Amino acid sequence: MHAATQQFVEDLKALTDVASIQQTLERYLGRLGFDKFAYLVIRRALGPSVPLVITSYPPEWAQRYHDQNYINADDVVARAAQTLLPFDWYNVDRKRPQQGRIFNEAGDFGIRNGITVPVHGPANELSFLCVSSDATRKEFAGMATEYCADLLYAAMNYHTAVSNQVRIQGDDSGSFSLSPRERECLLWTARGKSTWEIGEILRLSSETVLFHLKNAMRKAGVYSKHHAVVKAIILGLIVP
Repeated sequence: MHAATQQFVEDLKALTDVASIQQTLERYLGRLGFDKFAYLVIRRALGPSVPLVITSYPPEWAQRYHDQNYINADDVVARAAQTLLPFDWYNVDRKRPQQGRIFNEAGDFGIRNGITVPVHGPANELSFLCVSSDATRKEFAGMATEYCADLLYAAMNYHTAVSNQVRIQGDDSGSFSLSPRERECLLWTARGKSTWEIGEILRLSSETVLFHLKNAMRKAGVYSKHHAVVKAIILGLIVP
């Protein structure tokens, strides 16, 4: 096992919020050469049945995947439910028109080569981690072979870390609504941006951004903007 994987697992033990866990995963995957990821919990052992999605995919692609309900048509998802081991997307049949469309559209957003790592938990729980890279097909095949075991171990530990925080923070409470600005501020928070950075992106003052974040926290019944992000993701109010 690579030293980067061992360090990643050790780093997870000290983290107490989902945002930090996500950032740590991004840094780890970057060390291996993977530049994008998506983590999905399809079936949860505890809490609501709404899928949890944490991703660094381009937001336009994440939103399109959600809007087109591709999760129920994607053979990558179906295969993850039927296997215990990581698999390369290259081995997923693209002949079915809708599956071919999903891969082609993903390619338009720079997502061409990928590996999916299933994680099966108690009470029929199913999650998986998808990682991708803009490497050439030959380079990616080598990465898939070299890091297969590492990704399986990393995904299991990442899933455990996220699940623990979701349960600790009590994110199986009722739904709430968000204004468009509150949704935008939470969305950029989920992507690791500070209050000042969000203000620059949305052309708002830091005080205004903080106002919207506090409103979102009040509606969610929490005392942390990162806790509000987790609740909003779980309830399908934002797609990071």
